[in-house]
Amino acid sequence: MLGLVSTLGVDSDGLHWKKPAPKDLYFLKGITARLLQALGVPAVTFTPAPARGMISSLEIASGGDTIGRMGEVSAEVRGLFALETRVAVAELDLAQVGDVRQGAVSTYRDVVPYPVVERDIAVEVPAGVPAAELLDTIRRKGGKFLRDALIFDLYSGKGIGKGLRSLAFRLYFQSDERTLKDDEVDNQVQRIADALSRQYQARWRQS
Repeated sequence: MLGLVSTLGVDSDGLHWKKPAPKDLYFLKGITARLLQALGVPAVTFTPAPARGMISSLEIASGGDTIGRMGEVSAEVRGLFALETRVAVAELDLAQVGDVRQGAVSTYRDVVPYPVVERDIAVEVPAGVPAAELLDTIRRKGGKFLRDALIFDLYSGKGIGKGLRSLAFRLYFQSDERTLKDDEVDNQVQRIADALSRQYQARWRQS
């Protein structure tokens, strides 16, 4: 078994001039998903499922086979260990991971001397739209300069319409040959927002 643990709450690593975004369960979910992707596990899903000692727990599966579970540790369990900080945990069954993986090939990539350009995009979508589908669309529509994308915030409540929720994604753009111009990146972010709007009725929450 492989266990992963993350504290939750305000992160010390702020983004430029913005206040640090608080880490929640989706922070560890993103790390878990990327780890499984690197291991060659296909079509990973995270489905809500009750688990003893956890809240907001998720079952981790691939192709219908359960390979682990994750969630936030309940206050009761935290109390047993005198933990004052909120904690999220994930547990992966490595035997099951080995059964479903399709192989992963590690390849060398030259160090790129040109800077990575970061952009954040927040969208309001119907609550039933899976975050993984949005992330998959972003990666498919991100263009040749999109290096990575991850979800860093999920919010529903005051200021968000009934039956909707807000998801925020951080996008990383980089060229192997030159420094990207702001308008190149901004145009690609707009294309991503347009694709999310067409497919999921997403509304771009521009600040």
